[in-house]
Amino acid sequence: MVYLSEGNRIYSAVDGVAKEINCQHHERTLIADVKNLSTEKGDLITTIDGSLDIFQSSTDFARFDNSILDSDFDVTVQQNNDISSYEMRSFTALNRVDIDTGVYQLDVNGRIKSDDLFGTIELINSSVTGHVTQEHPNAGSISIQGKGLEQILVRVEDFLITLLIDFNGDSTGSQSSDLDATIRTTWEELLERDFKEVEFD
Repeated sequence: MVYLSEGNRIYSAVDGVAKEINCQHHERTLIADVKNLSTEKGDLITTIDGSLDIFQSSTDFARFDNSILDSDFDVTVQQNNDISSYEMRSFTALNRVDIDTGVYQLDVNGRIKSDDLFGTIELINSSVTGHVTQEHPNAGSISIQGKGLEQILVRVEDFLITLLIDFNGDSTGSQSSDLDATIRTTWEELLERDFKEVEFD
């Protein structure tokens, strides 16, 4: 027999012995088709259209997982007169947060198409970690695949960013990506597109 007692505590009584049950676990799933779902933060307006499979879970309220699973949707970002559009396909983002430490891990896979990206890129086995109080991740790597074997590998270490770039795919006949250039920068410079000079390899 299971009964509710003392507000939010649940006990199991078996053969006359009562035992408190640890039930601090939940899972929630939302599958939705959205149209013109928008958020505003200052002068930044983000609008989402498409199909979203959202999953959330918690274990003992010590860790929260928030995920977008294999979803197809479009994102429009408007800031003042600047508008950027992104088509997200087969997109998965898994965000795990440790409540005690504040450390999170974000894993991302999927395709993104945008004129701002000059075509389509694919994120593969990309994972970064950071702290919820900090604006940007401080460790991890992001693998960005372009056409053919063209790619950019982004490495994050203590808020410093290294971009390992292959502009033209396999240029040596090795049937694999070849490193052409390296850019070392920071999150602030990267987002402002204020890159340091490329170091050609």
